[in-house]
Amino acid sequence: MSEWISVKDRLPESGKPVLLHVVDIVLYAYQYQCVGFYAAKNSVEIESDATYCEDIDSVYLCEGWYEVTYSTDSEENFIHGKVTHWMPLPSTEGLSSES
Repeated sequence: MSEWISVKDRLPESGKPVLLHVVDIVLYAYQYQCVGFYAAKNSVEIESDATYCEDIDSVYLCEGWYEVTYSTDSEENFIHGKVTHWMPLPSTEGLSSES
């Protein structure tokens, strides 16, 4: 398994899902891990609920960290905590859902 990478050292590729370590920004009382991604400015294009860029006639997520959710209502949620570290997702190569 990969080691945690500090966001101070390097950010993941924009829009690529990775495992995130998040710390509460108000109380610093809790931490959690989730699957999410970093959206660099004007890099992750979506259909709605984003920042419209008139210069290039596209809609993008606002710059920041997003948690990937697997519900039918939303595909991503802005993370309000402080992302401190990330790591690539484990490889699923060779795994099969058929038994």
